[in-house]
Amino acid sequence: MNLKYVALPIVVLIGFFVVGLPSGVYANEGPGNASIVKIDNSTMLWPVWHKIVKIKKELNEVVKSGNLKTVHEFAFAIRDLSKELLKRTTDKDLSEKQMSNVKNAVQRIAEVATALDEYGDARDQANTVKELKRFNSLIDFIETQYSESGK
Repeated sequence: MNLKYVALPIVVLIGFFVVGLPSGVYANEGPGNASIVKIDNSTMLWPVWHKIVKIKKELNEVVKSGNLKTVHEFAFAIRDLSKELLKRTTDKDLSEKQMSNVKNAVQRIAEVATALDEYGDARDQANTVKELKRFNSLIDFIETQYSESGK
């Protein structure tokens, strides 16, 4: 069988699908449709929190393995993400007291991240583990502030 007789109908069908898809998908969009809700990922808390949890797990694995030369990468990533989480947090997310607690914890995370960097660079396993415990407890504390907010 000739290839052009097989390929041509397939290409035409794909073309109909691609051309027809946008009109069906976006048929309800427009200024008069209040049911359309656009979510701006730059204001949502969960994507940032998900990254913090993932990197925290990786950091713990790195320290456990003894590969301390990369500890700073994980610690500083969490430091930056915790600052981003705080930036995205509004009074609708936390009470005034909880917001104050989170701000203090984020400042302490930055300090502990620096200590983790120093001990990791020095390949000081004992002090890295000690600082990691502090780091983890600060992250856990932040989690409790959000989970207890009830907002």
